Amino acid sequence: FEPTIRNGRLYARGVGDNKGQHTAHLFAMESLLAAHGKLPCNVIFLLEGEEEIGSPHIAQFIADHKEELNADLVIISDGPVDHSGQSTIEFGVRGIVSFELRARGANQDLHSGNWGGVVPNPLWTLIHLLATMKNNRGEITIDGLYERVEPPSPLEREALDKLPVNVAEVLAELDLARLDMPPERPFFDRLSIWPTFTINGLHGGYNGPGSKTVLPCQAVAKCDIRLVANQTVSDIMDKVAAHVQHHAPEVEFVRLGGMDPSKTPIDSPFTVPIRQAIVAAQGKEPLLMPAMGGSLPNYVFTKTLGLHTFVIPYANADESNHAPNENMEVWRIKQGIKTTASLLLHLAQLS
Repeated sequence: FEPTIRNGRLYARGVGDNKGQHTAHLFAMESLLAAHGKLPCNVIFLLEGEEEIGSPHIAQFIADHKEELNADLVIISDGPVDHSGQSTIEFGVRGIVSFELRARGANQDLHSGNWGGVVPNPLWTLIHLLATMKNNRGEITIDGLYERVEPPSPLEREALDKLPVNVAEVLAELDLARLDMPPERPFFDRLSIWPTFTINGLHGGYNGPGSKTVLPCQAVAKCDIRLVANQTVSDIMDKVAAHVQHHAPEVEFVRLGGMDPSKTPIDSPFTVPIRQAIVAAQGKEPLLMPAMGGSLPNYVFTKTLGLHTFVIPYANADESNHAPNENMEVWRIKQGIKTTASLLLHLAQLS
């Protein structure tokens, strides 16, 4: 947690996600106050420290302080810039639901030779259930999960098609032979437009070195589904629960939590001044991304407060967030300070 600077990078836990980006906003306001004696527009600064555990209290906080949080728009700096190094404006975030599937067999682990083929194996129970939830083409087959998924608008399609990606480089960097299925889905559509179903972990039986002929008495699958605009946590949780009940009623479905998605239209009246501010500070046009792949509690701003919300990342693409070597390039912190100052100056010109 003690910050150090090495080779032009500031290393510390949380420096890229998200202390360095918060600090850039503070330094920008400090600089504007020093230069002009006042800020060019009113600013409400909201810091929330529970995002990494799903922001369990922010919805109630926002609901309780709606009058104090009256504003025109919300700007958040979180996550990395594009892998190309270009800055991005992200107009939405995917939501998420997290859940467990728990299967049980006998009242204790058993010997696979003495009981295999007689006593049900809870790991196989989960494997068969999971196979009904996503097919070998990569399509989620949970009943009704795609029913609210909409194709990108013409502006979103244009923005997605302009996002740079070199699939060969991605495959080489991650040591992969291919991308996930379905093959016809464009790269960034997968991260913005489509929901995804991920098995985070599958646990049961013996996982140590060597062999142990055990027939496990229980098994657990930890899963998440990333949600896109128009989907809700409550609806998707209910759909998963119904699917489990239909295909494997003996499996326990445990709701762990979730976060609704959020979306701001690309043709928002704030888009042009935000783009102009970034160009003025950085000398380059930003990329426009309809939604980032990850999840943030931005729905409290777009849905509860009714505010257009923009994510403008400042951290480098290789920030290694959540890792022991998390870092942020010093020049990007300085660029973030300039960008925030430019944003406030440009937005202040709006009537």
